[in-house]
Amino acid sequence: MRFDVITLFPDMFSLLAEQGVTGRAHLKELWALRTWNPRDYTSDVHRTVDDRPYGGGLAWSCWLLRLMPRLMRRF
Repeated sequence: MRFDVITLFPDMFSLLAEQGVTGRAHLKELWALRTWNPRDYTSDVHRTVDDRPYGGGLAWSCWLLRLMPRLMRRF
């Protein structure tokens, strides 16, 4: 089983593959984890991955239209 996670903090997920029950299952190759950092696929100097929220409010808005084509090339 393979899990792909898009996250700005890929190091947070390393414990899943190293510790406890999930770590033992990972050692037996029962599952695999691949983390994707959106900042690795940005084109600007600041590696920006968010924008102003659509419609206002206090929400986080990802530049999904810019990110998805780059991620889809990886699969």
